[in-house]
Amino acid sequence: MHGEISDPRFSVVWIEVGGQQWRHLIYDTKTNVQSFIQNGAATGYVLTLLAAIGDPTDDSTKWSAYMQLQTTNGTGQDPGQWFWKFDLTTGGASDENSFAYYNQLAHQNRQILTCFTTYGIGAGLVIAAAWAPQAQNTFDRWHAYGKNASGDFQTLFNSETSLPGFQPYYLGVSADHQYTSAFSDRLLDVSTVIYGKTEQEFLAEQSSQITKNANAIHIQAGGSGNDVLYSAIFAGHAIEFQKGLFQDRSAPSIEPPSPNIVSSYEGTGVELQDFLRSNDIDSGQIAVFKNGIVKVQHGEDWQTASERLTALTDLFPIAGLSEIFLSAAVSKLFSTNVLSPNDTAYTLLPTVKSQDPKDRRANDITIQQLLDHTSGYAPDLDPNGYDPVFHMRDIALSLGLTSTATKRDIVEYIYTQRPLEADPGSDYHDANYNYLLLSFVIEAVTKTDYLTWLTANIIQPAGIGVTGFPTIVDRTSSASANFIIPKDQGLGPSAVYPNQPASQLVPYTNGGDGMVREVAVGCLGLASSASYLAYFIHSNAVQGIGERAINKSRVSSVAGGLAYAESRSDGHDWAFVVNSRDWSGFEGDQPWKGLVERVNGLLDMLT
Repeated sequence: MHGEISDPRFSVVWIEVGGQQWRHLIYDTKTNVQSFIQNGAATGYVLTLLAAIGDPTDDSTKWSAYMQLQTTNGTGQDPGQWFWKFDLTTGGASDENSFAYYNQLAHQNRQILTCFTTYGIGAGLVIAAAWAPQAQNTFDRWHAYGKNASGDFQTLFNSETSLPGFQPYYLGVSADHQYTSAFSDRLLDVSTVIYGKTEQEFLAEQSSQITKNANAIHIQAGGSGNDVLYSAIFAGHAIEFQKGLFQDRSAPSIEPPSPNIVSSYEGTGVELQDFLRSNDIDSGQIAVFKNGIVKVQHGEDWQTASERLTALTDLFPIAGLSEIFLSAAVSKLFSTNVLSPNDTAYTLLPTVKSQDPKDRRANDITIQQLLDHTSGYAPDLDPNGYDPVFHMRDIALSLGLTSTATKRDIVEYIYTQRPLEADPGSDYHDANYNYLLLSFVIEAVTKTDYLTWLTANIIQPAGIGVTGFPTIVDRTSSASANFIIPKDQGLGPSAVYPNQPASQLVPYTNGGDGMVREVAVGCLGLASSASYLAYFIHSNAVQGIGERAINKSRVSSVAGGLAYAESRSDGHDWAFVVNSRDWSGFEGDQPWKGLVERVNGLLDMLT
């Protein structure tokens, strides 16, 4: 709805969707539209379209609304707790009467923004919106923004659509062409999105899209007279995101399976299926070995048919499980007397140690203390939880760099600029920096790039596939073919390109979380499969250093992945990896614990 209040115009699209019951109200008062929504909600309807025009300060605003019945087998049902608000400001989330505040609240309550409209202009622009519960076993990744001028909106659009699968699913345009928007990865087959177009340009695009079997599934316009500008989302016939369990694979990749794989082993794959489906995660792998012999391996997919299915040899981000491989590297260097547990780390870095340390206790940190996380670096004791591994952009800017900070840059910065939080050799405090520093020490003593040395001395002799997970994966490159697509909804300023403006946001998985994976390869940056992890920990400690560690396990996550590995006392080594740490919430904040309990329960029956 657009134009002057005395001469409104409607832009409408009709799409055939069988069996839906709906009701609507057109160009009515605020009082009547609120009664319409209230009555509809009482009978199982949810607000899905909303439009308003006019000045919110003089009660002349006119409203149109559309509601759909939530149905099961054609009968109305309670759609759960959904709510709507009118006259919201465009301020920040700290303003309890703002659009941003209620979007934040909806995220906390596992709800999704279903529709909104803007009315008023300039500083007087306000928003009305509705939010509904997410479906069971669904995690809707969505972001919404209050208002942006056209130039700002293009920057926002570029950032949001750089997230895997993200497209705008709802747009609002004010009379003075401010854009309110919502983005999600729930749309299928989006053909194109346009905004700021004249009526003639919109109609020309509509005609072009029809020839491509696409239609406008969302239209908004703002302005009056010759100043009306259109926005629209065009998509194919499949409008809503639908996931399915497309393939269940079980096959060996390292050694032949036992000829009698029992149902309990196969049940581990079923548990992974349920975990993916229950938590709306796209891809995962699980593998179980006993005494170094593969028993079962699965690659599972709960995603759209258009996405590439997960292979058993695909590589997932393994986050803090990268430390397993660095520990194995240090163990080898101990055994060959290249390193000693009591060597002081910074002494092995003479160009670093030649500088003035911020905290002279740093000179006492040993290799063993770094391995044991007793170095005195303790983010959990810092008031701001400072973890330099996730502040690589900030460090680069502090050093005046225009390119990615290197390991040396990070180590020198911490040594000269940051104090320790505890004495070296005191209590355990997990710190990613410990293993980043260790990887740099390995480079110094071997005079070889850490990943190159690790590959030649640890990975290749073990006969497994482990490598660095790229911060930016080039999907057009054949070298990237076996990297899983990491899924995370976070956006932030680039750590890879610190000279880019802070307003130019990139996905967390591409360095927007402040970390460059290639630099953090020793602590958080490796990639592996479930099979390779389970096979490796049969001969190497999953926790600590040395040979197989009985009754030990570890779990870790980064943007776009979570990994778990465990060595049991009965000879079983098993692991799983998934391509997201965003949970549906219906199994709690740490649903992986339930998967671990169920898989171990199955393995208990085999002992």
